Amino acid sequence: DITKSLLIKKIDFDSVPDECWIHTASVYNEKIKSRTGILTANDEFGLTLSISNKYSNIGRPLKIFFEGKFFFTEDVHRLYLVVSQKNENSNYYMQFEIKTGTNNKNEWQTIALLFTPLPGIKISEAELAIYLWNKGRNTIFYDNISISLY
Repeated sequence: DITKSLLIKKIDFDSVPDECWIHTASVYNEKIKSRTGILTANDEFGLTLSISNKYSNIGRPLKIFFEGKFFFTEDVHRLYLVVSQKNENSNYYMQFEIKTGTNNKNEWQTIALLFTPLPGIKISEAELAIYLWNKGRNTIFYDNISISLY
């Protein structure tokens, strides 16, 4: 239920991203006449949402919903979406491997992931980061990313 979200952050690469987005490399896609995010074989880490003290009023997120469009030109190996929250007293880390079927290469597809439960650490006490980890050094395009905290 979107009305119950604590925070929703979106990026489409066609406008200037909010300062909470890091690693926002993009290219112009002639086919769709729009900019898309890109992760190359040279990039170990991709698009990152970093939520810190500036958003301390949102409290303790217990769930994260991630959704976005992805385009894979080849088989994808060891691509992860990571949720990390850490400070001096705690270190929470969860990763989910993004896998695609062999029939989905060279076409846009929606990937949606729900992370739950989170440790319930206040944003004012520990930065929350959600990012793509390209451990397999893939080349990937992505767009219309939305991350919601609940």
